[in-house]
Amino acid sequence: MSTWRADADAEPQRVGASLDSVAARLGGGSAQGLTALYERWEAIVGAAAAGHARPGALRHGRLVIEVDHPAWATSLAHLEATILRRAADVVGPGVVRGVHVRVRPR
Repeated sequence: MSTWRADADAEPQRVGASLDSVAARLGGGSAQGLTALYERWEAIVGAAAAGHARPGALRHGRLVIEVDHPAWATSLAHLEATILRRAADVVGPGVVRGVHVRVRPR
């Protein structure tokens, strides 16, 4: 059973601020930045790759990309520098500092 209790003297926070706090603790930047990463995924990896790959997680600057076939894992691993540059354009510099690609069949 949880022992969490709301602080009676605390001012209410906007949901976005709370989400930013959670995202930052996970090492993922702002909630708005993470949303942009998902929404602009096709622009980051390209249309062909977007059909076979999706962002799985962003923790402590490392973007985990899940792909449906080993060939796509190899392809995206070779595009790491491009993915990092495009991700920086979307979420800001230094948020995504590395990429890890893993195969997860759908």
